[in-house]
Amino acid sequence: PLSISSSRRTGSRYAGIASPLGVIAATAIASLVLYAVLIECWSPPVRAGQDQQSDNIIAIEHFLYDAPSPAVIVGSSMADRIPAAALGPDIESLALAGKSSLDGLRIIARSGRTPRRIYVETNTIGSMPDAALEHNVFAQPGHTLKRYVKALRKAYQPVNLVTSLLRRGSRGAT
Repeated sequence: PLSISSSRRTGSRYAGIASPLGVIAATAIASLVLYAVLIECWSPPVRAGQDQQSDNIIAIEHFLYDAPSPAVIVGSSMADRIPAAALGPDIESLALAGKSSLDGLRIIARSGRTPRRIYVETNTIGSMPDAALEHNVFAQPGHTLKRYVKALRKAYQPVNLVTSLLRRGSRGAT
C-alpha cells in the first residue's frame, strides 16, 4: 500500500510538469509544420540574406535545389555584383562574395549537375578553395532534407525572408 500511494503521488507530480511541456512541444511542432507548408505554397523569391555569408549560401542552395539553368557563372564578389537582370533568366550565378571561382567550380562538381556552359570570372590566382564551406553545404542530413523541405533552406529562415521582403519593398518592387 505504501508503494502504491507514493507512486501515485510521484506520478501526479510529473503529470503536472509534463502537461505544459507537451503543450509547448505540440505548439512548436505545429508552428514549424505550418511555416513549412506556407513556404512550400508561397515560395517567395529570396536572392539575398542578412549578410555576405547568407547571400553565398542562398546562391549555392538555389543552384543545388531549384530548377537547373543551362549556364552558370562562377567567381568572386566582382561577378557577384552583376545584376541578375543583366545575366538573364538562363544564367545562374554561383559567384560568391569573398570566395574564388574554385569554390563555385567545386560546388558544381559535387552537385551532380552539369550546366551546358560555365562562365568563370577570376581575379585571383592561387587562392585555395574553402573546404569548410563545401563541407557545410553537403553535410548530411541537412543537404538531403533541404532538397525536400524548402523551409530548411537559408533563404527561408525568417530573418532572411523578412530582410529580402523589406529590401524589395524599399525599392518599390512587387
